[in-house]
Amino acid sequence: MPTLSYELTLPQNTYPALDRLFSLFRNLTNSFLDRLWNSQSMDRLSEKGSACGILKGVIPKPDGVPSRLYRNALEMAGQIVRSKIDRRRLFEYFSQDLSRIEKPEREVATKLCYSQGFVLNVKR
Repeated sequence: MPTLSYELTLPQNTYPALDRLFSLFRNLTNSFLDRLWNSQSMDRLSEKGSACGILKGVIPKPDGVPSRLYRNALEMAGQIVRSKIDRRRLFEYFSQDLSRIEKPEREVATKLCYSQGFVLNVKR
């Protein structure tokens, strides 16, 4: 499969529409995050499956928002919350036994299936 290896310039007249699209996506994702920032939503997102599939029943599609944009915003919000869930799990792992902080990042990362950089970041 070929890979695009050069910069692609879009026609100038598409920029205002793209700006509106990205702004709408950002605002929609942030509004979803506000509604998902609670322990009940975090428990839901701890389950396997796509964030969009899990969250469709929790957050209805706003009127006038295209379904693809809605699904992408749900998935993005779910990914953000899931990253915080992983961070919280690792933090709790360290706080349960403070001697675990002294263990090498590679050992903890292998045991818990995280990257070494992520383990180091949470340790700090």
